Amino acid sequence: MVRRSVLKVLSAVAGLQIAVAGLLAAAPAGAEEVGPGYDIEMSRIIPMRDGVQLEAWIFKPSHLKAKAPAVLTLTQYDIDGGRHGNVAAYTRRGYVFVQVYVRGRGRSGGVKSDNLGLQVGRDGYDVVEWIAAQPWSDGHVVMFGGSFVGMTQWRTAAQHPPHLAAIAPYVPIYPGWDVPNTNGIPQAWSAVILGYTSGRSLNTGFIAN
Repeated sequence: MVRRSVLKVLSAVAGLQIAVAGLLAAAPAGAEEVGPGYDIEMSRIIPMRDGVQLEAWIFKPSHLKAKAPAVLTLTQYDIDGGRHGNVAAYTRRGYVFVQVYVRGRGRSGGVKSDNLGLQVGRDGYDVVEWIAAQPWSDGHVVMFGGSFVGMTQWRTAAQHPPHLAAIAPYVPIYPGWDVPNTNGIPQAWSAVILGYTSGRSLNTGFIAN
């Protein structure tokens, strides 16, 4: 019975991943509009239950009139400001895209933890519920992203935020099984990743060297 339930959950996640991939790959209908087609709220501050504040960038479809669902990434990586094009894939289809730095990254307060403990899940819960309470939100929040961002989804989902509609993690690492310590054997690559993601922003020169 437990195995069957797990398989059902995995199947649902796989289906959602395929749907999100289709969303990103689909071409927009009609002629291209001038401008990116979305408005940006930069460095919006979101309060957590313990008083720490997290930095968020919010991308909303231009001329948004109706309430809209949101796609959330809770990340340790740099917020790209829409430079990589994924933002438009969401906003032109009516989604609000929200990127939030974990503690200790960007302008977020607190101290970043590399063990992805309970605090990350609690922060994820608070962010989801904050989004759902915004006047532009229809109350549906989906989390999406890979690697570390996939793991923040697991931690958030474990807290059962009422307005978390779905998660779509991909390539999240599983310590003790794969990266950073495959079958319990630490990998040298782990030191590279920890150096690359330490501090307030990504250390791109760390990998270049």
